[in-house]
Amino acid sequence: MRTNKRIERLNDLLGSELGRNPYGEPIFRWQYSEDLFWPTKKSTEYKETGALWLPVAVMTKERMTNKRHQWLLARWFPPEDLPEWENLFPGAPYPARGYYIHTNAAIPEGDEPNIQDTERLIGGLRHQMSRRAADVCQSFIDAEVKDEVSREKVIRDAVRDSFTAFLNPKPGARGGDTSAQTGIGESPVLKDKEIVNA
Repeated sequence: MRTNKRIERLNDLLGSELGRNPYGEPIFRWQYSEDLFWPTKKSTEYKETGALWLPVAVMTKERMTNKRHQWLLARWFPPEDLPEWENLFPGAPYPARGYYIHTNAAIPEGDEPNIQDTERLIGGLRHQMSRRAADVCQSFIDAEVKDEVSREKVIRDAVRDSFTAFLNPKPGARGGDTSAQTGIGESPVLKDKEIVNA
């Protein structure tokens, strides 16, 4: 894993502020994109065992992210149970101490994380981790409802602006609407005027 003294200090700050795993490593840490890999099945070979040929998976490593030469914030996850791991990734080395998966927080290519980046992420992660799952779900629902209402208003206004004489419930009330006079009715302007039929 690529690192230097400054990155180690920032990772230590992340660990002291956001917690550590059972091995004393920070739960969140900066990790270089070129060091993040998944175990992946490369091919299947067959091994002869007496009268049987058994399939054996040949494993390789595949990059975890399409980001190149960037520092990413990664989160630690505990390992699966060994039988589950062997089922998912047969033949791959078992990560007994867990593994890190990158988040969507990334430093621009060519730059390194600094104290300001790290403190900003700590504040954002604390806020996220302090919220209950139900609150987070409700905020997603509220945002979706707000977007839907906004979209409906844009469509409704466009239709009303296109057909102003018949679909606008309050003629002249909005910017693009115009009203059309359909008769003398109770119009204060036409009420006192003499109507001349030509």
